[in-house]
Amino acid sequence: MAILFSDIYGKAIALFDDPKITIAYETNKIQFHKLMYTYLQNAIAMFTNPASVGIRLVDYNVPVGTMETFESDGDTTSFVLSDDFPIMENSLYNYIEGNQLACGTFDPETKTVTFPDVIPDGQQYAFEQYYVGEFTNEFVKMQNLTQAGNTLIVEEIKDILARLLVKAWAESERNMLLDIRNLMQDSDFKITGNDRILKSKNLWVDQLDTEIMQLQNKLAWNIRFMNGSVNVGIGRG
Repeated sequence: MAILFSDIYGKAIALFDDPKITIAYETNKIQFHKLMYTYLQNAIAMFTNPASVGIRLVDYNVPVGTMETFESDGDTTSFVLSDDFPIMENSLYNYIEGNQLACGTFDPETKTVTFPDVIPDGQQYAFEQYYVGEFTNEFVKMQNLTQAGNTLIVEEIKDILARLLVKAWAESERNMLLDIRNLMQDSDFKITGNDRILKSKNLWVDQLDTEIMQLQNKLAWNIRFMNGSVNVGIGRG
């Protein structure tokens, strides 16, 4: 089975130690996905064990965003997208009225977008579609795994990628704190608070590293074990 990038973000959201991340996720998922994609790319690069999985993670479809605008006539709230607007599965949608996000509806069969409110004549509606991206290698027949074994492996890969993504974000935050401390070393400002946060961030990254190593070792073992069980006729679903 393919792994959507949104699957990774959904698992990662519970691992962040910053409530602002959760608020961003709930407020505007498209913007959140755009932000997390950078860290996911770093996570892919860090996925080195087991190598049989890491080499398959380089095969993926990048996220794609598309937007179309409509001018309000002060009455109409439903609009049909242009013929060349690409309808993409596994997408998120934003409905924008003027400068505000709204909760609209989209019918892909008729390509009709409906907004909830009438906005003043001359202002613009906007419909944003964001294809979330996905890994195209379905990990089928990887070392002769059964379908049940493949499902388990895919879930473990998601768990590891989620932690690697959060680690990439945490390291970026930690580097920012280090830069702040370096800038303030020659000043009269107190840096005790930043040092305390930095220490906490370091401990958190160390914990993530431990979890990632344990999960990667477990994944490598499961791949070898399931491959062996298939060869001796055990574990066939």
